[in-house]
Amino acid sequence: MNNDIAFVGLSCTGHDGAVAIMQGGQLRFAEATERYRQNKFAVGQAPDDYLYCREVLARHADAKQLVVAKSWSEQATQIWHGENVRLRESIRQQPQHRDVLERLAQFHQHNWDAFMGPSIALAGHGVQRAAQALDKQVMETRHYDHHLCHAAFGTWGAPFDSAAVIVMDGQGEGRGTAYWHYHDGELHPVEVEPYAGTLVECYSSLGLYYGIMVCLACGFEPVSGEEWKIMGLAPYGKLDAALYQKLKMFYSIDGLSVNCTEHTVGVFLDIVSAPVSHKADFQKAANYAYTFQRFFAETATTLMTELGHRTGEQNLIVAGGCGLNSSFNGRIVEATGFRQVHIPSAPADDGNAAGAAILAARDYHLAGAGPAWQSPYLGSPIKFESLETVLENSPFVPYRRIDDEQLMADEVAARIADGQVVGWVQGRAEFGPRALGNRSILADPRAVAMKDKVNRVVKFREAFRPFAPSVLHEAGEAWFEQYQDSPYMERTLRFKDTVAPLVPAVCHADQTGRVQSVTAERNRSYYQLIKAFEALTGVPMLMNTSLNVMGKPIVHSAEDALQVYLGSQLDCMVIGPYLLAKDLAPRKDNASLASARGVRVRQSQEAL
Repeated sequence: MNNDIAFVGLSCTGHDGAVAIMQGGQLRFAEATERYRQNKFAVGQAPDDYLYCREVLARHADAKQLVVAKSWSEQATQIWHGENVRLRESIRQQPQHRDVLERLAQFHQHNWDAFMGPSIALAGHGVQRAAQALDKQVMETRHYDHHLCHAAFGTWGAPFDSAAVIVMDGQGEGRGTAYWHYHDGELHPVEVEPYAGTLVECYSSLGLYYGIMVCLACGFEPVSGEEWKIMGLAPYGKLDAALYQKLKMFYSIDGLSVNCTEHTVGVFLDIVSAPVSHKADFQKAANYAYTFQRFFAETATTLMTELGHRTGEQNLIVAGGCGLNSSFNGRIVEATGFRQVHIPSAPADDGNAAGAAILAARDYHLAGAGPAWQSPYLGSPIKFESLETVLENSPFVPYRRIDDEQLMADEVAARIADGQVVGWVQGRAEFGPRALGNRSILADPRAVAMKDKVNRVVKFREAFRPFAPSVLHEAGEAWFEQYQDSPYMERTLRFKDTVAPLVPAVCHADQTGRVQSVTAERNRSYYQLIKAFEALTGVPMLMNTSLNVMGKPIVHSAEDALQVYLGSQLDCMVIGPYLLAKDLAPRKDNASLASARGVRVRQSQEAL
């Protein structure tokens, strides 16, 4: 494969920005901007900060020629303004909702003029400056349809050669949902019935339904992307019949077309005008969350089933932000008739950086269909030099160095089995929102109180939030009903009745867990750790959550990791070969560390 050109993909929606690098037919790097910025979702920030891009390009793109690929097409501006014209036309058609529709039209225009438009236009400047500093050349900048970028990354690393593809997110270019039939290495659009709704088509989006109306109705913040909290709250609830009847009037479905109805605006106003907070009335909020989730699942099931009939496919690829609805993802096979479902590690807008890079590489005939499985460990590694500087000069941070991976696994497994909560940092960071054993907080799933403890004194978040079971793949069928391989922690499965009581910390209120399937091939060190824990306890899984505190992204640097460690009640932290533990005796000198650093410096100088 030609290595003369590197393709730099940029997700530039104005939130969930990301950078990805394709070269030689391989996805070499992909990471969300929020990690480097340590600003959740990086709202309003360019994806390609100059200093960050200079470092990333120097490490992962040795080609001298670059092609920049953006995650919105050149027609996006025209499409957006056309939608605003049609929004104003709907004001005349629905005079009873003039005030709210006028505000919606103003918001729609402002969102483009002040937010998305500049984000798309300014993306690429950091890459351009970094390229100049590194004596590289940006040959051209290409633009790709937003939903097509989602679909492209969805197919990359899918475990099958043909599939139906559905993209569901907040908003694409003139549509809320998009469909393709993937075969022979290409994406073929599936024809959709003409839109016949009362508002512009982009507002018939399941992503906007969940991300705006549902968040507002349950007292959560749409701008902060708190949809996932609703999925955690829903299992505590039951159907609210009155709310459900209102939702049935919210959309109508014609084949593959989701249409706003004459009731859409009225239902929206009725529901969001009386929000229910879990803090004020937990059970009512849980009932709302359950009902909203059920309506989402029923609507998505209808669309997926119809797509399966039209394509004749037994395989399904789900992309777009709605692909993070793990509660529904685990039910797709049972509910729709598809035999296999693939959801990439980053189905939301951060994944579009990879999608754009893939599309550009394919246009240059420098990328094929993709690997049979794409590792999610595509992000930045921890810089040990900065960690060692801190440890060398901080006797109040006791540590041990353990270079043998098996000895480290045995030591940490014993600590977890004894009730300790462990930060675990290894290798390159995960691409996507899930911590998959490289930037994780780990604990004993057998401990009844562990869920409340980690939520309260480590993550500092709501008590109803669940934790994921990372399970050895070979043990999955013994622990879960209708077990499915879930490498990216992308689907929720039901524990078997016989084993659910054994792991209360990862068994949610509805007896489910958002599963990560772990194999030695995918993540050797994490697999070793779980095997060591199984040898001690007989339980082939760990409780896993992301290494961050509420409101912050997953840690990016050694300094970020140390801040979480020292600012919470984590008992110990493993960063590469270093075990930091609060029960270790303070070190009086750090000569061994200084010596180790000196050896590495000499080796580096000799290599030069």
